Amino acid sequence: MCIIIHREKGSNVPNDVLEYNKKKNPDGFGLAWRDDEGLHHRKYAPTDYDAFHAMLKRLDRNADIEYVAHYRLATHGPACERLSHPFPYEDEDGNEVLVFHNGIIPIHTPKDESDTSHFVNAVLAQLPDGWWNNNAMRFLVEGAIGGSRLLVMTAKETVRLNQRMWTTKGGIHYSSEPGPGSSYSGWKPQATTSVTKYVPPKEWTKPEKKHKHGKSKHVVKPMYDTRSTDSRNFGFEDADDDDPQGWRHMGHWVESLDTEHIDGDAEDVACAAICVDCNSMGEVYIIGGTTFIDVTHGGDDNADEDDDLDARTMAAVYAN
Repeated sequence: MCIIIHREKGSNVPNDVLEYNKKKNPDGFGLAWRDDEGLHHRKYAPTDYDAFHAMLKRLDRNADIEYVAHYRLATHGPACERLSHPFPYEDEDGNEVLVFHNGIIPIHTPKDESDTSHFVNAVLAQLPDGWWNNNAMRFLVEGAIGGSRLLVMTAKETVRLNQRMWTTKGGIHYSSEPGPGSSYSGWKPQATTSVTKYVPPKEWTKPEKKHKHGKSKHVVKPMYDTRSTDSRNFGFEDADDDDPQGWRHMGHWVESLDTEHIDGDAEDVACAAICVDCNSMGEVYIIGGTTFIDVTHGGDDNADEDDDLDARTMAAVYAN
């Protein structure tokens, strides 16, 4: 999963966070910053990490400069400089607006584009100037991007959307888990409806399931879901050791694309996920041991007709 790092004045991003995300999100990099001369941004291809890192550290050493860094994990479109973040557009007065995104936007994406680039060009660039300061428009955009995080930067301001899904550590704002040792304490998902508790059938609530290696045990927990009040098919299931972590959701099987961070004892996790029945993609959150699933079912809106990768293959690719 991508990450947006927003450094306001004064703090420094830890080196271990940068190294971790270099390996975790290697498909393109980007920077934006604001100084006395105005707003600037640069995009970097996956092969240009050294140049990106050198520029990032240069900005990081200047405590008076506000900057945003982005590490991309490609889910739609090729890994290349063109699809690295941010995505700029001009408002009606000719002012530049920069957009960074972390997550997956449920929008049909043309070939050779990413969900973010298409959403920025087709939706955000068509909205009135300063739409993020209009509560109604901001509400609609946050609803359209679901569990994604968005950051808008202009020459005058920086705005983080879905603010409750961000975390702040050491004075730095992160759109997703920054790396080993980080904490999501106090982080809450933005629910689209009221939370409905579900007590799963007995076959889904065996108190313990022993792994094949015979050592650790894994407790099956009931699940809460924020997407619907129809909870008859909801429940939490453990995946087999040979498969990615998964959940039963509305009669569909949803698998994590980030299995490194999911286990039976997980307390605070956010990860990209895919429905293997209909190829729709979204996100899963585990907050304080409670599971929230934000995946839309009912159609292959995110997969190209010519794409010969099925959902399970995609899950294996992204999990690795």
